Amino acid sequence: MKRRIPILLAAAGIAAIASTAAAAAPPDRDSGFRRGNDAYRLGEYDRAIALYREVLDEGWAGAALYYNLGNAYFKTGNLGRAVLNYRKAWDLSPGDPEIGKNLEYAREDLREDTSGLKAGFWSRVRRSVALLFPPAHWILAACAFYWIAAVLILAAIFLPGFRRAAAPALKALSVLFLLCVLGAWLAWGYYHVPRAVVLSSRVEVLYSPAVEATPAFVLHEGAEVRVIRGEGAWRQIALPDGKSGWVPSDSLGLI
Repeated sequence: MKRRIPILLAAAGIAAIASTAAAAAPPDRDSGFRRGNDAYRLGEYDRAIALYREVLDEGWAGAALYYNLGNAYFKTGNLGRAVLNYRKAWDLSPGDPEIGKNLEYAREDLREDTSGLKAGFWSRVRRSVALLFPPAHWILAACAFYWIAAVLILAAIFLPGFRRAAAPALKALSVLFLLCVLGAWLAWGYYHVPRAVVLSSRVEVLYSPAVEATPAFVLHEGAEVRVIRGEGAWRQIALPDGKSGWVPSDSLGLI
């Protein structure tokens, strides 16, 4: 099995992200985070995982923590959990090149079950918009265009000579505002659909939530799926092409 994450890149990433996270974490949690980073640098990956998970159990989570936890799982060969934590980091910091690159490296060593499946039109649109900007960025842009338009309207009211020049600008701002609202809605729809990563090396997806049910298809470690419903021992999942079925809850890690 290949191990293609450059050690220097991973170590540098951990050092850089650690300094960013330090300001956001309370002292005790920051201490656990730093001790996890130290264990990782020493090659004590299982200890690093335990320390990072202690910080998570204390209620603090962030892109840096999930990213470093993903690196530690990758080093121990637990690729399913590596992908899961990289995905959590990506959702908190969309577009981060280090997270995206290491996620690709982890996926290269997996049997990919879903990459060749064609998603529906709206699923592709939502994904493209969400990867462009997260919902908060779309909302901020919409607010900015809204207030710029409000200022122009006030200027046109109190400065009659300005009305002719303000009209085309207001039309353009209205279009940009509506596009940003649409972008926020599409991105929100993408990030708020429950998703999960298969953690078991192999899992049979069943037609119904029962051990004796007929298998529909098989998924392997690292496959990403949508969670439709289910609590307790079973969850109904769906693939990008719309196929769905039931799997044991403990075979999945929720993103």
